[in-house]
Amino acid sequence: MRHGILLNRLFMAPMARFLRKRGYVVHNASDPTTQKSIEQHASDLFAEVSSVLERAGNADAEIYFVTHSLGGLVLRYMLTHHAVPGVRRAVQIVPPNQGASAARHLSNGRAFRWLYG
Repeated sequence: MRHGILLNRLFMAPMARFLRKRGYVVHNASDPTTQKSIEQHASDLFAEVSSVLERAGNADAEIYFVTHSLGGLVLRYMLTHHAVPGVRRAVQIVPPNQGASAARHLSNGRAFRWLYG
């Protein structure tokens, strides 16, 4: 699971509980979303997925992703630039596919840069 900007794993916790109750093994981590680029987050996600697969010892494991907002961009970047075996589905909740128009208009302001990096 990957959360959106300015959020943490607690935002995705209800979804994580829902999925665990249905038998999925869930990995829900917090990321410092304003401190790294999408490329860096994608690299971190790839390392995490690789580590989980290695610990599981199951090269044929099926992998499902649930992302929110920025997490969807990170996932797509990772899947475009890294070979990840076993990916079956991805559920992306409100990914900013064309960016956010409000962000484009506000991005030059000091408060915006302080908050979002």
